Amino acid sequence: MYDPKAAAIGLVHAGWRSTKENISAKAVKFMQAKFNSRPQDLHAVFGPSIRGCCYEVREPFKDYFPRDISERSGRLYLDLAGVNKRQVLEAGVEEGSISDCVACTSCQNNKLFSFRREGESCGRMMSVAMLR
Repeated sequence: MYDPKAAAIGLVHAGWRSTKENISAKAVKFMQAKFNSRPQDLHAVFGPSIRGCCYEVREPFKDYFPRDISERSGRLYLDLAGVNKRQVLEAGVEEGSISDCVACTSCQNNKLFSFRREGESCGRMMSVAMLR
């Protein structure tokens, strides 16, 4: 997340556990508390992640994410980026201030690493953010 008016930036890792705990909305609230950011001034950017096309989950996820599970061929799928996008929207970030690279780490495994697809031996990705 980036606030150009307060010159503040923050990185959030939103796996399923932290997404279940509403991490993206909590990050908006943190930016408000720490930097005096206003949600309508924030920009949210979603990087590569496993997406709803490939992120197969188990039955308990229906309880964790009742609005966000899709079913195909008897299997359950979750779009974490979609859930987190909804969280920042509900926290007051404007739709036009949200960007998503839409890259799926599993589908695009020739370019990106996917623990879910490759297991322990997969490479790692890193995010870096900087204000200047």
